[in-house]
Amino acid sequence: MLESLIEPFAKNDVDVINRARLYRAVIFGYAQNELWGLFKLALVPAQTSFEFTLEEVIATITT
Repeated sequence: MLESLIEPFAKNDVDVINRARLYRAVIFGYAQNELWGLFKLALVPAQTSFEFTLEEVIATITT
């Protein structure tokens, strides 16, 4: 499903794969850091950083 969302913005098949891996890594990375408790003492809530990161990543494929 992720690949089908990326495909209209990708240059080629390799670009689709690379971008899908990037987005999966961001999502899983945040989930893993949350589970490990690495965001508990942060000045910025994890949700705020996650939303910022997703907006940045999405901007890379739509520009």
